Amino acid sequence: MLRISDLEYDLPAELVATAPASPRDSARLMVLSRRAGGGEPEGVDRRVRDLAEFLRPGDLLVVNSTCVVPARFMGVRADSGGHAEGLFVAESERPAGSDATPGLTWNVLIKARRAKPGVRFLLTDHAGHASDISLRLLARASTPGDGAPPAAADGLTHDHGGWLAAVERKGSDTGGTPVPPGHTGGTPVPPGHTGGTPVPLGHTGGTPVPPLDTIAILNELGLTPLPPYIRQARKRAGEEEGAAAGRDRADRAAYQTVYADASRSRSVAAPTAGLHFTPELLAALADRGVERAEVVLHVGLGTFAPVEAEFVEQHPMHAEWCHVPAKTAAAIGRCRERGGRVIAVGTTSARTLESFTPEELGAGEDVSRWTRVLIAPGHRWRNVDGLMTNFHLPRTTLLALVASLLEGGAAELLGHYRRAVEQRYRFFSFGDAMLVVP
Repeated sequence: MLRISDLEYDLPAELVATAPASPRDSARLMVLSRRAGGGEPEGVDRRVRDLAEFLRPGDLLVVNSTCVVPARFMGVRADSGGHAEGLFVAESERPAGSDATPGLTWNVLIKARRAKPGVRFLLTDHAGHASDISLRLLARASTPGDGAPPAAADGLTHDHGGWLAAVERKGSDTGGTPVPPGHTGGTPVPPGHTGGTPVPLGHTGGTPVPPLDTIAILNELGLTPLPPYIRQARKRAGEEEGAAAGRDRADRAAYQTVYADASRSRSVAAPTAGLHFTPELLAALADRGVERAEVVLHVGLGTFAPVEAEFVEQHPMHAEWCHVPAKTAAAIGRCRERGGRVIAVGTTSARTLESFTPEELGAGEDVSRWTRVLIAPGHRWRNVDGLMTNFHLPRTTLLALVASLLEGGAAELLGHYRRAVEQRYRFFSFGDAMLVVP
């Protein structure tokens, strides 16, 4: 078993990347061999744009085409005007007995003082103006690892988040005016009230409107769900918070892969290894004879959770919904037949492929499931030969996964991480990359 202390390393704060390389494929690339003592096929200091040099004609690159939603939101408490902020985690079912009226329900994390059932938050836009959308807290949501998630076929429900909240639309009279404390667009709000009578879902004072839609709401009001360590690093560097509309537009573009499928907008974090790709690099790989196929894993908060157990294998792994299309399974089969290698782009792609047996992928059908697969040294890789990934936070299952690909395990991986620190590589979501090849 692997002690979590064996996945600890020191990282200077200035090596946490707060913005991506520009262009994306100019990020540095550390290339490693899976074989112990094999060294790097080339020097450690290459660039992502050189990726085609390390892949062979006939290899298959598997990417995660999930799309990141602007899941962060801001708001004010309807009863006091106090500031609140939060993160959309997933759509969910309304808890039994909490509300007689069915409707859109979110699983959310909320940062607000004295949150409790019944409290209503009025969501605001990027300029601090009140919208006509509010969240009413219903009940505490389950915590990561509690039981099995519902078997939703579309991956909308999962087991992270602090609260279940009813999403409601009400008449708005803000007129674009910023909301001062204790007000909702001009009318003082007495404690225990919400500044007016909630309007039934799908109506605004009698005029029919389209039903409430999560993606539409988040696209209008939400902010890019950058990891907290990026926002903290920016703050230390004296940079402005990304709530400003201009900054958030740039972040929204940067924190999305070029091949993200907008119809699969459910991730609350990016599959970050894919952020390095450009259309030009994808074209170069195709010219090289490298095939590309897609899987889907909707990235949840638990992907980056630190392991608090003494041993990694004791960690209660979070659940995430993943999907391998039949055409991707067929591409893997063709790759095997021609002697090519399957290279996963990112730990999410790797976890997706390793969540199914070769027999399941060879059945010729779409396959989907909730996965809690935890990959650590000793794992027998069944469908993945190599991995492109970023440099990960210490004490995480992501480090354990990468270590499992190296014959030297965690000790070898941390040796490469120490060298990356010495060579001033950039770390984490917007940072540089590593390629582990057979």
